[in-house]
Amino acid sequence: MRRYCLAKKNGFLGHLSVGLLCALSIVLLSAATDAYAVTVNIDKPKIRAQIASGSSESGSITIINTTEDRANIKVYLEDWKYSPTQDGAKDFAPPGTTPLSCAQWISFYPAEFTLPAYGSQQVFYSIKVPPGAEGGHYAILFFETVMGTTKNEQGVDIVIKGRIGSLFYIEAGAVKRKAALSDLAVTGRQGEYRIDAVLKNIGNVDITAKGAFNIIDNKGMVFARGQFNDVYTFAGEQAKISSTFSKSIPAGNYDLIITLDLGDMPLIQEAQITFGSYGEVTNVTPKE
Repeated sequence: MRRYCLAKKNGFLGHLSVGLLCALSIVLLSAATDAYAVTVNIDKPKIRAQIASGSSESGSITIINTTEDRANIKVYLEDWKYSPTQDGAKDFAPPGTTPLSCAQWISFYPAEFTLPAYGSQQVFYSIKVPPGAEGGHYAILFFETVMGTTKNEQGVDIVIKGRIGSLFYIEAGAVKRKAALSDLAVTGRQGEYRIDAVLKNIGNVDITAKGAFNIIDNKGMVFARGQFNDVYTFAGEQAKISSTFSKSIPAGNYDLIITLDLGDMPLIQEAQITFGSYGEVTNVTPKE
């Protein structure tokens, strides 16, 4: 089970990332004067389903109260997408307002309930994919409760609400998970180098890519290796991957091999890289 830490104050929060919401909730709760600490967990923080167009699938999510205080829970759907920060953070929006929303495909019950102390409750959901739908679509089912109150500078009571969410990744019809690399560049000299490239999601579902590189000579000896930053994309989006390495490499021709794990299969990009007599990069030529 995974625990989320999200809070909002009188509807104040909108399209903020998960990390910022977690940090903000801690600040708000520490300032609360009448706060009671209600903590709830869910057993399915992520739901990924492959469903044929025109078909449906159902399931349930269990919400557990881990405290001695009862909790009134409100359940509702929103859209989500990856934040422009490209670090996996997520932004939220009203249901049905983002291009890849599947909020309108999801029904659930109950929409409101009370969790007794240390109690649990199942929320049942059904996903109905419309005919002709294809590719990845996304939504989040939030479970919200009042976590306490505080007062602002004018002495007005402010209600603190917390919420946790189950992320829906719905892959409809034929799934195509594919990416391509472009704009490969290697820069630097005298033992300090940087590798940059652009990954573009040319499939029709989300891709989380993890990757590494090796620089080897024609005898297969590895002269440098490293890891790229993880990237998160929806279909049609692109993200930058970067890495650095500190290594003195003798002048000559080498092979640069980039391997990215896309989930279903790796993406491998090779290039020839040439280092000059002063350690400078004189040529980078991707191989077809």
